[in-house]
Amino acid sequence: MKPYPVQVALWLSLCACCLIASSRAFADPQSEKVSLIKAAFVYNMAKFVDWPQNLSIQRQDRFVICYYREDFLGRGFESIQGKKVQQRPVEKRVIDALHRSNSCDVVLIGTSQLQQFHLELDDTLTDPVLTIADLTEPGTRNEDHHHAMINLVRDGKGMGFEVNLNLVTQAGLTISSELLKLARVNRP
Repeated sequence: MKPYPVQVALWLSLCACCLIASSRAFADPQSEKVSLIKAAFVYNMAKFVDWPQNLSIQRQDRFVICYYREDFLGRGFESIQGKKVQQRPVEKRVIDALHRSNSCDVVLIGTSQLQQFHLELDDTLTDPVLTIADLTEPGTRNEDHHHAMINLVRDGKGMGFEVNLNLVTQAGLTISSELLKLARVNRP
């Protein structure tokens, strides 16, 4: 489902609010505000991604956001749980290995799990799953992690995101041009 112009305007407004709020929240990187902001980014990004139609038909009853090995958003996820993406209510799961991601629409990778994700990634992720890595923690270098399709990154005192368009295309996903306008696009 393609976003309507009103949805795009709302997304742009939300991003502006998130950037302003995140500049204050990043003073305490583990704060609940940061988790809420990250959850809002994930939710809104998912609304601007198209999965293959046959997959959406198979997963009609729910939109599953999986955490890779740990739930790093904690209570932040509560703000999006039950909301809808592609007319499916959002729910979460924690998976302990990538081969368990076949029922996931999105896989979130926390900073502490980046190395393990990289080690496990080889040929394991074959389904069209959007991968989003959290690179916002201090000391995390985003140029070292081009293995996720989207990276949440620090943008000055706020938060932004990068998109690896090659990985997105290889997975059979399509990202709206409206979302790409807000991102740093990488083609490694």
